[in-house]
Amino acid sequence: MRARNPHILNAPGDFYVEDGCCTSCEMPFTEAPGHFKYDEGGHCYVCKQPSTPEDENNMISAVSVSEVSCIRYGGNDPETLKKLVALNEREQCDALVGNLDVPGPAKKVWWALWRR
Repeated sequence: MRARNPHILNAPGDFYVEDGCCTSCEMPFTEAPGHFKYDEGGHCYVCKQPSTPEDENNMISAVSVSEVSCIRYGGNDPETLKKLVALNEREQCDALVGNLDVPGPAKKVWWALWRR
C-alpha cells in the first residue's frame, strides 16, 4: 500500500483529501455542501468533518463521486466502512486497502447459478 499524503489544510478527522490529487471537479461541493473548501492554489480539502448522520452520508457520497478518488476515509467505524464497501469504494478506505479479510459486495459466480 502506498503512503497517503493528506492535504495540510484538512480538518482533523476521518475524511480527508489527498494532497496533489484534486482536479477542482466541484463534485464534493455538490454532494457535501459546507464540508469542502479550496486553498489558494485551487486544491480542495475537507474544511469540516461530518457531525451528523446526514453529514456522514453526504461525505460518503462525495467519496463515491470524486472523479479521481482524492477523497479518502481514514477511520475504522464498521458502519461507515460497510457503506463505502457497498458503493465499491473499498480502495478509498485506509483501514481496508490490502485487507482481504473484510468482505466486499456479494458477487455471484456463474457456476452457483448453473447448479440451480
